[in-house]
Amino acid sequence: MVRANEESINTLEDLDGKIVAGQLASSYEKELRELDARLKADNKKRLRELKLYQSFPEMQVALANRQVDAVAISTPMAAVIMKKRPNLFKLSAALGDKQYLAWATRSEDTALRDYINE
Repeated sequence: MVRANEESINTLEDLDGKIVAGQLASSYEKELRELDARLKADNKKRLRELKLYQSFPEMQVALANRQVDAVAISTPMAAVIMKKRPNLFKLSAALGDKQYLAWATRSEDTALRDYINE
């Protein structure tokens, strides 16, 4: 995810020389470290810096305040953030393989199931 007015980051290779945020001890930390190694192997500058945060709200604030150039975040989480703060952020490039999220509910909890599905 990047700021809505960001035009220079459209692919993962565009993160070359940028400050990127990820969540500490997440799958995205591993993906970002692998991306950094791949950029280095391709004789690029690499990520200028990888900043790791405890939570998504901290990363959101860092991105809004221009402390980082991009944030590695799941699409569902990004959708929630962009809905709450429209026109501030946008999705840029996909990092890593597609992953699926799922929740299980008890069959009698139809209201909860329907809410999650919505």
